[in-house]
Amino acid sequence: MQVLVVDDNEIDCLTTGSFVEKANMNLLVANDPYSALEIIANQEITPEIIVVDWIMPKMNGLELCQKIRELKFTITPYIIMVTSNSLGENEQNALDVGADDFIEKPIHGAIFISRLRVGARIINLQKSCYHWRILMN
Repeated sequence: MQVLVVDDNEIDCLTTGSFVEKANMNLLVANDPYSALEIIANQEITPEIIVVDWIMPKMNGLELCQKIRELKFTITPYIIMVTSNSLGENEQNALDVGADDFIEKPIHGAIFISRLRVGARIINLQKSCYHWRILMN
């Protein structure tokens, strides 16, 4: 499973990335939303799970999530929004613009890894449905 972590804070990238690796998933890192969009557009294998920090300069996580959702994918990536701001309306806003999950910082490793596994199950289900549709045509 390819996981892209998008965060402008280097320490948060390292921390989140270490949990991705503990989950035995392949880590990609982008330090800003524009780099993330380049990675998504230029990768032979599009990241299947994308972990997006909410607060970043120039383009925040909500805007990035919206841009990702505007792109066309065979398999739609699972997006986890991460923020240190725990207001309930923030979670609602993130889910409304297309995030699939929402988690607060500081990230609890075991719970985050479980959420990555939920994302992997959903991606694998999409892949199964896609392959089944191809076989049926």
